[in-house]
Amino acid sequence: MTLIDESQFRNDIQGLRGIAVLLVVIYHSGIGLPGGFIGVDMFFVISGFVITQLLIRELDQSGAISFRNFYARRARRLLPALGLVTVATLGLSVFVISPFAGQQEVAQTAQATTLFLANAYLFLQDTYFSLKANPFRHMWSLAVEEQVYLILPLALYIGWKLTSRLSKRLQRATLAIGVVTISSASFVFGALLSFGNRITPFPERFAFFGTPSRVWEFGIGVLLVFVPRRNKFLIKVSPGLFAVAILAIIWSAFKLEISVPFPGVVALVPVLGTGILIIAGDNSRFAQRILGWYPLVALGNVSYGWYLWHWPLIVFSLTLWPENTTYALLAGVLALIPTALSYRLIEQPIRKNSRIIGIRAIGLAAICMIVPISFSIATDALARTGLGLEKPDVAPMAGAAENCGFTADQDTWPQTACTFTVANSQGKIFLFGDSQARAFADGVIDAGNALGYDVAVLATAGCPMLSRAPLGVSWCEDIQHRLSELIRGCVYQEVWSKAADWCEGDIGEYPKLVIIANSQTRYMQDELRVPLDTGRLPTYLDQRISSYSTALSAMIDETTELGVPVLNVYEPPSVTIDPYVSLIKPKIEIGSRKLSSQATRNNMIEVVESKIVDKYSVLSFDPSSIICVADSCSPFKDGKIIYYDSTHLNILGSKLLSEAFSEKMQALLG
Repeated sequence: MTLIDESQFRNDIQGLRGIAVLLVVIYHSGIGLPGGFIGVDMFFVISGFVITQLLIRELDQSGAISFRNFYARRARRLLPALGLVTVATLGLSVFVISPFAGQQEVAQTAQATTLFLANAYLFLQDTYFSLKANPFRHMWSLAVEEQVYLILPLALYIGWKLTSRLSKRLQRATLAIGVVTISSASFVFGALLSFGNRITPFPERFAFFGTPSRVWEFGIGVLLVFVPRRNKFLIKVSPGLFAVAILAIIWSAFKLEISVPFPGVVALVPVLGTGILIIAGDNSRFAQRILGWYPLVALGNVSYGWYLWHWPLIVFSLTLWPENTTYALLAGVLALIPTALSYRLIEQPIRKNSRIIGIRAIGLAAICMIVPISFSIATDALARTGLGLEKPDVAPMAGAAENCGFTADQDTWPQTACTFTVANSQGKIFLFGDSQARAFADGVIDAGNALGYDVAVLATAGCPMLSRAPLGVSWCEDIQHRLSELIRGCVYQEVWSKAADWCEGDIGEYPKLVIIANSQTRYMQDELRVPLDTGRLPTYLDQRISSYSTALSAMIDETTELGVPVLNVYEPPSVTIDPYVSLIKPKIEIGSRKLSSQATRNNMIEVVESKIVDKYSVLSFDPSSIICVADSCSPFKDGKIIYYDSTHLNILGSKLLSEAFSEKMQALLG
């Protein structure tokens, strides 16, 4: 994705770029390569090497760096293509993205992208996965790269001047030591964040998006410029090094998963592998022939443009045809068409125009930034009009318990507001779980209050009531621990500290009943799998189901051992209800689904039932017994819609289950 000096053109480097972008496109299409995201890390290493090589060559020749020329080259190389893709993506998003769900965020991300601040913007939003419908999500890596290059030329220049009186060999060794020191600090910082150390807010997210935790990846490429790369020993061992490095890249692409703490420590494998391939390509004709294979070089030549174009088209494809990975891959491949046109008609002519420097380069940068930002502002304003579409009117998912989860910093639970009391209460019923618990809350509250019990709700979206947290939501572990503490009697703590042992002993009474309501099929997804007892990730579906059911069973055991009965509520059967509307799809899609077609959900229920069927004081409830007639599950009841979306009931649907909840509660409460 970076400008190279034609006089130092290396086909093997371009081939490496081709491999990197190919891994990313395949990964983003969803058809395979769970670790294909390491293509971005490969780009970082390659970029660090190529850019530093240019700068050091300039320092060798003149003893200085022309910052004016450097940033003019960056502007010519990056901004025209980026501006074009940004404007085109915004234009297409008007037709494909809903003005009621996402269009404003797309416009705002486009502005951050143009200013090379996409990584900061995305960090402030949410997790990487929740941004899957954002066609500018991939621009975070470009922001990281350009933030590095705001500092790298100056740092090299200062280091060069401070060591200018040393011999050439000692000077390079000193600079290499400096690179190793900075890169080591960056690596340690990123690793600590990746494993949840709260050095910064949302540490795992900062490790992924933050430039400080990625500097070391560029540093590996920078270091290669300062160490000898051509000698008899390297020529001799390079074929072996090449084989090891290729295996490292292959292993990373097939075995790494985004749910693994990343960049963490494991990023060393693809990053060092890329560095070794750069060395091997300099010392081995065999490596040069493999990496210099024409199709790879051709992809490498257009890798920057393909990287920019592929993700927006994949997002638009998945918006129109959800979960169709074949179409997504086709969209990624078809992105080569605008890529090739842009490369030939815009990128190359402007990139090679050495007259665009100084004030002309500033003018180019201004045009390439002002136009996309202006277009994004106009797109945002247009979306706020609704584009003449009718806003979907779907009843809320929850009424009384809408805000009864943890706050963003996970410090407080609004106990008073989320405890629904009755006069002369016989005790307290707890409803715990994720978004499904929130969706069931109104029906549970009505049933519990009618029986004479207070009902307390604590439902945090994305955090199921299990004995261990799904990967990808490590913050959930703290919440799960606190739910257990609440059950053990810590019912009067309005505000609690972040310490794991905030509650020692019994402060209040045990609840009379605990109701657990989790999503199930959601945690079968790659990024949200529940780890096995050993800590390993389950691979196959049956392993994922077993791991989830074991973690649920353990939480139920922990509760019933206190003498507290448990009602386990399964997620409702899914229906077809998509409130997403856009100019291309102006009408809401609503329809029934067959219960028998929902194999994963049904299999999950069967496995969980087998684990809890003999447990004392435990009952389960499957909403399909109320919602479905024979094999048909409809989103309507008596002509009224009872679903909020395809997997959650709305308030009306929740209250529809009140009588069934009441029967189960009475059976457990005696």
